Amino acid sequence: MNTKHIVLSSGPKSSTSRTSHSKTAKAGLVFPVARIFKYLKAGRYTPRVSGGASCYLAAVLEYLTAEVLEISGSCAKDEKNKIIKPSHIHSAVRDDEELQKLFGTCIIPSSGKVMITTKKSSPPQRNQQVQRQTQLPSAVNPPITAFFGTQLPQTCAQCTTPTADGFKCPTLPPANHHTCHHCQRPFPARQPATVPDTCECCQQHFCGLYWQCPARGVKFLRLRDYQVDSFPNDALLQNPFETKRLMEYIDTCLHSTAQAVWDSIIDKLSSDPEWQKLTMGPHQTPITSEMAVCSTCFARAQRELLLNYRESIPKTAMPAAVQQLDDCWYGTKCRTQWHKWTHAQKYNHICPQTKF
Repeated sequence: MNTKHIVLSSGPKSSTSRTSHSKTAKAGLVFPVARIFKYLKAGRYTPRVSGGASCYLAAVLEYLTAEVLEISGSCAKDEKNKIIKPSHIHSAVRDDEELQKLFGTCIIPSSGKVMITTKKSSPPQRNQQVQRQTQLPSAVNPPITAFFGTQLPQTCAQCTTPTADGFKCPTLPPANHHTCHHCQRPFPARQPATVPDTCECCQQHFCGLYWQCPARGVKFLRLRDYQVDSFPNDALLQNPFETKRLMEYIDTCLHSTAQAVWDSIIDKLSSDPEWQKLTMGPHQTPITSEMAVCSTCFARAQRELLLNYRESIPKTAMPAAVQQLDDCWYGTKCRTQWHKWTHAQKYNHICPQTKF
């Protein structure tokens, strides 16, 4: 009886084997398509996100970045600099009409004085030379124009005009100045400071309390002076369902408004010792009602305070629909609630962690 033996060799794989390619390589891009897809899902802008949306968005972002870097690189080359600075990006955006429309309401921090790039042209005629000489001072030293549509002076206003209390920036020695992070306008750094001029969380300088900042849509106030009409959807654990449940509790159980709840939180910050232990930010800055914060840091402080306020409410005091929900094993530290809407809607996450 003849038998055939089959020998299976386990040698090295051939070079013609199939290799896996990422979505970025398949699309021929540099910006990561998968990472942008993850951010689109985490942002919960829509219940479903297709793969083509992340690929299209990555291509648009890559094109805009290349366009800005190309123009700003030319500005840096004209000034004989090897490093692209924020002032070069500012000049590139202002010189390009389409980019200026896109960045119409944006502010580029630390851009400083705007440098205008001029193109080389033929020598002017005699009748045009006098006209250009009269326009030279305004072209060389143009006013800083913020992207919110207001022309701002290049120098501090207190260097020429004294304030109501008689303060004027001294010339000898030269006065120190801060640059507002919102409008990029210089203002005096008075010692001692008459009003807060630095955010206690991010340590950036703002002129909102010194004088009226012309920047639109941004604020710099004390925590107790902020007016709250409604809470954002991601104010509570970045979970819109938990925020909605809190708003239902305020409307149906308390018959109150968001501003009244915020006022009660501010009162607790001043009187309750447990609330005075709350901190925020990487530096663990204590949260107080008198702290001056910018709009971005106010949103962070609002999330911390709302979470502490929601944790102080017993589950039996919540509406009946919330009482029937099962508690999540991981509580407030659950990460599934950020990328799965069904999990965020099905479970209650304002509870202690029971699974580690």
